[in-house]
Amino acid sequence: MLQQMQANRWKITAIILGLFFLIIVGINSAVFFGVEIAENWKEMLLILFGAFVGNLNKVVDYWFNSEDRDKMLIAKVDEEDDTPEVLAAKYSKKEE
Repeated sequence: MLQQMQANRWKITAIILGLFFLIIVGINSAVFFGVEIAENWKEMLLILFGAFVGNLNKVVDYWFNSEDRDKMLIAKVDEEDDTPEVLAAKYSKKEE
């Protein structure tokens, strides 16, 4: 379960960063080659760029500000993996 979540994090991050990179390359190549872009398309590109900046912020938050969620997930996985003997030892220590 933990490995699947980590793999999904990498996939989502790669997709968002890849699309962000393609948008930046597209805008820069249009400027470099002097492509004439209609005003309504410029607005759409800026809206798209702004949306991906927000998504990039979410990716950074997800990777660097999710310590509590990770700790809870690891604790949950540890509880599921505990054998009855380990659980009995844990609960007997808490009672003392």
